[in-house]
Amino acid sequence: MRRIGIVSYTSDVHGLTIAQQLEAHSDLSCHYFEIERLATDTYLTWAAGSDMSATIEDRDGHRVIVSDLDLLWMRRYTPLGESSKAVSEVEPDLVRNEKSAALLGTLLTEFKGKWVNHPEANRRATNKLVQLKCARECGLRLPQTLVTNCLEDVKRFAESTGTLIVKPIMGTRKKHLLTVEINVDELDEEAVRMCPAIYQEKIEGSDHLRACCFGDRVYVARLTSDSLDWRANLDIPCEPFEVGSDLEDRLRTLLARLELRMGVMDLKIDLK
Repeated sequence: MRRIGIVSYTSDVHGLTIAQQLEAHSDLSCHYFEIERLATDTYLTWAAGSDMSATIEDRDGHRVIVSDLDLLWMRRYTPLGESSKAVSEVEPDLVRNEKSAALLGTLLTEFKGKWVNHPEANRRATNKLVQLKCARECGLRLPQTLVTNCLEDVKRFAESTGTLIVKPIMGTRKKHLLTVEINVDELDEEAVRMCPAIYQEKIEGSDHLRACCFGDRVYVARLTSDSLDWRANLDIPCEPFEVGSDLEDRLRTLLARLELRMGVMDLKIDLK
């Protein structure tokens, strides 16, 4: 029996759905590791020079030997939250750092199966500047883009691109930040200087594409929305869409360049 591990949040609907589907297969065993619980009382052990096996507790309370897993899906992995039992200002940060380092170190040293995706590849590919550079190198067309914290540079950029949109480079778990259109004349210089952001030319149109790449397989859906950022309203038309072999090959090349086994890529059909 093949054993699959999923690392994600307690309330991750996507991760939990996949875990449920995997459990329906008689030849598979799925273990779901909740990232938040690992910051509280979940069991974790790693040893060197000892016969004790590196072990992590899953959401069902089963203690899983890491080296027994055949595949590990790092669905969501970010620094762990704080322990609710903290008694000082120092303790929350210490607990978070120690648990995060122990979990990642355990997985990196003891897991011998297939990563989806490897944490180091994930970390690098999550950076939007890396994504954009690799996408251009793979022959994908990009909107004109500027990353800066200088208002004067934004104004000069707007002169050549026209209407601008702005989006976060990384964002925050505290709030879901959408891509929005901006009026350069209304930007606050101090706010721009405080936080770099991604500024891009606006691509008109209502046809958005989401490409889900799994190894050599590429599945594309067309999402129809007049909103600049379709994620603001998920109650929109969605249908399978054929993009052609040339674009599929470029997406596969991008996935390989980023050293990922799976990835989700957002595109838009330009009306020009």
